[in-house]
Parts: sequence; C-alpha cells; structure tokens
Amino acid sequence: NRGALTVISSTVSGNATTSNGDGGGLYNNGGTLTVLNSTVSGNLAQSGGGGLYNFSGGTLTVLSSTVSGNTASSANGGGLVNLSNLTVQNSTVNGNTAIGGFVSGGDGGGLYNTNQLTVTNSTLSGNSAQRGGALFNSAAGTLTIQNSTLSGNSVSGNGGGWANFNQ
Repeated sequence: NRGALTVISSTVSGNATTSNGDGGGLYNNGGTLTVLNSTVSGNLAQSGGGGLYNFSGGTLTVLSSTVSGNTASSANGGGLVNLSNLTVQNSTVNGNTAIGGFVSGGDGGGLYNTNQLTVTNSTLSGNSAQRGGALFNSAAGTLTIQNSTLSGNSVSGNGGGWANFNQ
C-alpha cells in the first residue's frame, strides 16, 4: 500500500511471503493503513512482520483489532514491524513469534519498533522472540505504552515483556 487503505471488519489470514519478503499479511509502503475491527492471523513472513509491516514514511493504525498467531521466520516482528508511525489502540497482539535468522533478528515477538509507537488500552500476551517477547524498541524508537497489559510473553534472551535497546 502506497496510498490510503482501510481494512474494516475483515480477516487477513493464512498468507505468506517467499524469498525474504516482509509483511506476511499486510505491507504498508509509505501509505496510510487503518485496520479496524479486524483480525490479522496465521500469516508468515520469510523476513520481518509476520502479520503487518509498516515501512518508512507510512502510517499504520490498528484499532479494536486482533493480531495473532503470525510468524516472522528469519527477522523481527512476529506480529508487526514499524519503521514509521504506528498506533495500536483497544487491540490484542498475541501468540506471535519472531524466530530470527542465522546472524541476527528474532526481536519483538509481538511488535518491533524503530520509530514512533503508541500502545493504548491494549493487551500484548503470549508472544515469543529472542529479545523483547511482547515488543522490542530500538535505539531510534520512541515508545509510549498507556493503560495496557503485557503478560505471558517469553524470550530466549532479554526482555520477556519488552526490550528497550540503545544500540
């Protein structure tokens, strides 16, 4: 998506990228994407963003939706990758996995952020990764979490709930 796309009361499920592709369910390339009252589940990205990938310059808003059971098989962000502006509100991000590759990756089971991320009135649970089970916030990222629950997330490294790295 490079334009404006609104996904309302829909299901994006069982999709996959091949050969190092990002955004198993949805890929936003600098556009405006709104996911409202919808489910993004069971998608696979061979690289990052199993469920959704928000590329630089894009605006992604996830409202009253569920992002669950997605996998990033060789990079970051099992549920969502954000390289721009992402708002998650009144939503559930659960059961997503960031596996990682041979050299790196596997950060942010639920969410991986390198820019602006706001999470409000949401639940991040049951996600898994190498670092940042629920979410990973990189040195370039700004993260705000308000009235939200992070529970039951797991990692093989640091930050079961979230990891905030300055590197």
